[in-house]
Amino acid sequence: VDHTAFAASNSMTGGVSKTLDSGTTWTPVLSGYVRLYLSPHYGADQTIFALNYIGAGPYGANIMYRSTNGGATWITRTIGLSTTNVSGLFLSPTFNVDHLMYATGTDGLYRSTDGGLSWSTVPDFVHRSLSTVVFSPGWLVQPYLLVGTSQSVYRSIDGGTTWARMQGVRQLNTSPLALSAADSQW
Repeated sequence: VDHTAFAASNSMTGGVSKTLDSGTTWTPVLSGYVRLYLSPHYGADQTIFALNYIGAGPYGANIMYRSTNGGATWITRTIGLSTTNVSGLFLSPTFNVDHLMYATGTDGLYRSTDGGLSWSTVPDFVHRSLSTVVFSPGWLVQPYLLVGTSQSVYRSIDGGTTWARMQGVRQLNTSPLALSAADSQW
């Protein structure tokens, strides 16, 4: 409705550009090699997030950029440890009200209840590689979450306070296995 769109580049010299006229003209708003995430209610809260694509450490994939004014200014935050590579951000369907979001990383699941300003680890997923987080479409009435790991799918029915591994789900991923020459040791 407001003719605003964003484009994120997958090149180190690209970054994020913004248009206010349905793509006729574009203005750079963030440099670097980033992935872009918009609040589900961007039109109301003007909140955008970006994650680095590669690396870990001070300039790597645990750095999150946050703008609450449509990309005019940005702040940075780190998620996890200096060796964490964050693979995705997942915002609550009611993010503009609850400010709840999750980040999946190579070493666990992280939760923020203040719109990404601070992060805490979710104890059930420490040292686990995660692929995705899904919020229930009926989030306010049904505070259900699903988390995909290489072992299974986990579900929370209380907004992320407790988690249970779902039974009957085929293994999503297999780690390499090796046997010793004697076949008696794994």
